Amino acid sequence: MESSKANPNLADPVGERTLERFQLAKDFNYWMYQSIAPYCPSPCLEIGSGLGNISQHFIATQKEICLTDLRPHYCSRLAKTFEGVAVKQLDLVAMDFERQYAELIEQFASVYALNVVEHIEDDRQALENCCKLIRKGGNLVILVPAHQFLYNGLDEALGHYKRYSKKELRQLFEQLGLKVLKAQYWNAAAMAGWWWYGRIRKERELPASPLKRYNQLLPIIKFLDRCLLGQIGNSVLIVGQKN
Repeated sequence: MESSKANPNLADPVGERTLERFQLAKDFNYWMYQSIAPYCPSPCLEIGSGLGNISQHFIATQKEICLTDLRPHYCSRLAKTFEGVAVKQLDLVAMDFERQYAELIEQFASVYALNVVEHIEDDRQALENCCKLIRKGGNLVILVPAHQFLYNGLDEALGHYKRYSKKELRQLFEQLGLKVLKAQYWNAAAMAGWWWYGRIRKERELPASPLKRYNQLLPIIKFLDRCLLGQIGNSVLIVGQKN
């Protein structure tokens, strides 16, 4: 998880607790991995690896991968968890991005960022810099929260600047010169929970127990998504190819 709101040397208590709770939702994490894996050829780079909830599945399939995060303490945890895997601290909106990360420019067949871009105020600059990391013909895979009407205290506590529409992201990708290969909403069932806990109950963090139940109900949740054909969801998933 990545945030340009906070000093990267400071702790990220809400975000870190949320990532730790999602570690227990193993089936959900694997579903997210399955949803993006076909568009992530090696070598790939993960933006905002956090605690490695998704990274572990790429590593298990022996993909060549570089893990990154803005916050040093996440990078330290990743290096300890995945010994021998490349881990780098990366600021997507660094002023001197190309010079600071020269060794990473155009080195990857795919770059993915899951629940990261919404933490960055200058999202366009962040995506432009993502494109600089990708080889010609490579893919950029982004997943972000959907629908601004769902924005609530959960988003605020996590440092989200906004939520997105599919149309908005498609237009942004096209403006950056990316050929959109896929654009859909994802994880429709989570919309009700996000609205209930964030808007009605005024929670500032997702409780652990609903996440466990959600993970147990995943076969039904995935079936619902297939029926809805990506027309509605709590997240937007988009894939663009660099020309």
